[in-house]
Amino acid sequence: MSAAPEADPFKREMLSCLPGLRGFAISLIGRHDRADDLVQDTIVKAWSNKEKFEPGTNMKAWLFTILRNEFYSQMRKKAVKSKIQMVFLRILFPPMPRNKARWICRISKKR
Repeated sequence: MSAAPEADPFKREMLSCLPGLRGFAISLIGRHDRADDLVQDTIVKAWSNKEKFEPGTNMKAWLFTILRNEFYSQMRKKAVKSKIQMVFLRILFPPMPRNKARWICRISKKR
């Protein structure tokens, strides 16, 4: 049986920070559903690293830092994925040479 939140000071303090984390996530992302996902990722990461948290230090600052870093990581991954997709699109559909594009335009105008 799990202990009540009141029995675990780490859990109690972390739960008290949720509204602020959600507000911060919404301010970064702008969408409530994605902000909730970011907060969930933050809580999971914090919980799995709770032994690294030093009791007596600022839990809110620690969680906000995790959230911010997770946001940056997700944005970097998204940017890399976007660049990779652009490379594949250029390989599959290379840009048409300018002289060929003009030739196609002239043919279509004659019809």
